[in-house]
Amino acid sequence: MLKKYDALPSCSQRCAAIKLGITQSTLSRLVPNREKISEDSTSNINPKRKRIRDGKDVAVENTLLQWFTNVPTQNASISRGILMEKPAILASKLGHEGFKPTDGWILMEKPAILASKLGHEGFKPTDGWLSRFKPTDGWLSRWKKRNNIVYKKLHGEIKDADSPAAESWIKTSLPELLRDFKPDKIYNTDETALYFRALSDYLRMNHMRRGKSKRSVLQFW
Repeated sequence: MLKKYDALPSCSQRCAAIKLGITQSTLSRLVPNREKISEDSTSNINPKRKRIRDGKDVAVENTLLQWFTNVPTQNASISRGILMEKPAILASKLGHEGFKPTDGWILMEKPAILASKLGHEGFKPTDGWLSRFKPTDGWLSRWKKRNNIVYKKLHGEIKDADSPAAESWIKTSLPELLRDFKPDKIYNTDETALYFRALSDYLRMNHMRRGKSKRSVLQFW
């Protein structure tokens, strides 16, 4: 949309909005934020979102995204439970538990105003009430949508065995386990996978035509 706007001849925003088929208010929001929009378009942000909104704690969410991006390099998988616990840990490390708003931070005053309008005259927001970070299911869902993150079932080949760990176990742990057994009671075993569902539904055999005397032909091998 911004590229089409740049290609238009010099004219007012109202005229440009009519030519682009959008409202002037939409265009007036796009033009000042073009750098952020361009940056978001090249990142992994979900392109299907109609509105770009930050979360309840931008610093915590950005730190969580950075941690989430680095986890695959450590060959680790992330479950929903981990994503629900990690934000609170990161918020604590960022020092958001003892967060103290400044005089210019309007969010300390707004809750009291709203409480007064609702008839809750005795309500007084505290630092702990305002700065306490509690991830919820809704927050996690919105965070995943903002960063275009989805859950998918893992597929692929199983990784190779850890040979150094196996050799260490043979030298240290195995002798202790075999100490109470006689040599003739120790066997070498192995295992293999049985792909019983991979068997064919059909067998290869010669085509036999039934004779006129209606005799049946039995083949065996």
